[in-house]
Amino acid sequence: PPAQKSKLIEFVGDSITVGYSASAEASTSSAWSTATEDATKTYSEYIANAFGADYHVIAVSGRGVVRNYGNTTERLIPLLYSSLDDYNPAGVKHDFKRQADVIVINAGTNDASGTVTNLSRDEFIAGVKAFLLDVRAKNPNAEIIYAYGMMGAGWMPQIKSVIEELRTAGDSHITFLKLRQCAGAELGIASHPTADAYISRGDA
Repeated sequence: PPAQKSKLIEFVGDSITVGYSASAEASTSSAWSTATEDATKTYSEYIANAFGADYHVIAVSGRGVVRNYGNTTERLIPLLYSSLDDYNPAGVKHDFKRQADVIVINAGTNDASGTVTNLSRDEFIAGVKAFLLDVRAKNPNAEIIYAYGMMGAGWMPQIKSVIEELRTAGDSHITFLKLRQCAGAELGIASHPTADAYISRGDA
């Protein structure tokens, strides 16, 4: 295996982080499949290479912080974050022995989808806060960047309010980064970002 690099960046999220619509196959397909996903074509690998860092992706299409696409609650992102692999086999926990230097979270887009019903502002805020406190507990020295907005700004004010609260409480190493929403030629199948769309967001 390649030698371990000195820095580790962790990317956490949903189909955006997975790279749904970013693969070469996505240009010839209109339906979801693993062939239409490619995490190496997202900003994850682009950013890691720019900083000469290793990277770790924890992401599953359709998952949310409090509600998944389809208004379900199984295997939410906070649960997946704590698992080395919650699918094969389920329940294998991540030991976090290697601490991330930077954690980029892009989550909450599915919570804001039109399929989600009866999700209150207070419930979403509580879920995001609990998740971020857990991420911080597992990574006490990491820089946490909550990047959001590539596919809409549905819960942006609430996410920003949680981060402002945590910063006020003393966590100066967590920040919010607004990402410009994708539009036009930047959108591929199911209105997801194309591989090209990730480059400028990675620059941000």
